[in-house]
Amino acid sequence: IRRSLFLQVLVVLQGILAIQVGEGEHGYGPATPKIRLMRFLFFDALSLVLVLPLLLVHKAETGASWPAFLLALTFLALHNLVWICIGHGLARWIRFEALRFVLKYGGLLAVLFVPVFLACPISALTILPALWDGEALGKVGLLLYLGISGVSVLWSMRPGKSGRG
Repeated sequence: IRRSLFLQVLVVLQGILAIQVGEGEHGYGPATPKIRLMRFLFFDALSLVLVLPLLLVHKAETGASWPAFLLALTFLALHNLVWICIGHGLARWIRFEALRFVLKYGGLLAVLFVPVFLACPISALTILPALWDGEALGKVGLLLYLGISGVSVLWSMRPGKSGRG
């Protein structure tokens, strides 16, 4: 356990927000892949603007360096983008609301907590604090999420089975 659980709570809340945003974005209707990507990036940036004041205060309280702060902000952007794509994909492919609910939140909790219990350092709950503290594990996790976000975006840009984009 770190000095503060702020970063871990932030990751969980940002994941929930991103899933909801992705699902809501699907409701806007059909869009070209370029427009969909622009919406994803806009909502990703908006979710970062919401927490930026809190992160700046946390930076002042913990004495984190500016490079660590920027790496953590980059990680949050990638983390949000992954979950926006997942929320959009689930809304696109799964019509049964109860199943989609279980997959959304069960998947988020599993991805966040199972690696922690297995002592596998690939959870966002361990990556973000590691980046904040300037540890090498954080940079490896950042690269991991960079790859995952790229795959997520490419997967989200595929034509949907419902015809709604």
